[in-house]
Amino acid sequence: LTGEAYFEVTHRDDFPLLVKAGDLVVRDLGTTFNIKAYPGDHYIETSLVEGEADILTENGSPILALKPGESAMYFSDDKKMELRSIADNVLSAWRDGKFVIRDQRLEDIFKELSRWYGIEFRFENDRLRDYRFTGNIKKTTTAQHVLKMLKTTTNFNYRIIESIDKPDIVVVY
Repeated sequence: LTGEAYFEVTHRDDFPLLVKAGDLVVRDLGTTFNIKAYPGDHYIETSLVEGEADILTENGSPILALKPGESAMYFSDDKKMELRSIADNVLSAWRDGKFVIRDQRLEDIFKELSRWYGIEFRFENDRLRDYRFTGNIKKTTTAQHVLKMLKTTTNFNYRIIESIDKPDIVVVY
């Protein structure tokens, strides 16, 4: 898997679902889970909503057994795994098709939005990259509406450079 995927799987002993993401393999055990594995992020995140899932090495050795409400962050550069708990409202937001933002940097939020909307973000003011936000945003919302919502909670401006043959660019200043 390269990218992000949400799985709802009925477990079968005779035919387990294995998802390979980078250096890891996730094995379902009757499960609802999400995997985020974008090459540029330098981490793989596996979050378990319901059931059971094991995280294995590429050769099948067990690393971690996830429990519902847990998220495992594997940092590929350091070869380290970090276990976190996930709030119920975050899990339900995923199911309801929402961006879940929990104390995230504006630069990281824009990375997610860039993937979803197919637009590019550029900062003219580097200080804005570290502004932090928390909230849920419906994925059916337009990019312009998301920008207006973020703009109302902090002091930044933006302009959009539209293009016909390549992604539009949002310049943040």
